Amino acid sequence: MGVFELTGGKVSARRDYFDVAAWTRQTSEA
Repeated sequence: MGVFELTGGKVSARRDYFDVAAWTRQTSEA
């Protein structure tokens, strides 16, 4: 998926690519 840098709880930067479907799936399981 990629690597995210968080600042104040928000994504300030991202590396690689962003897959919305995968992100939604992972966050809904957490």
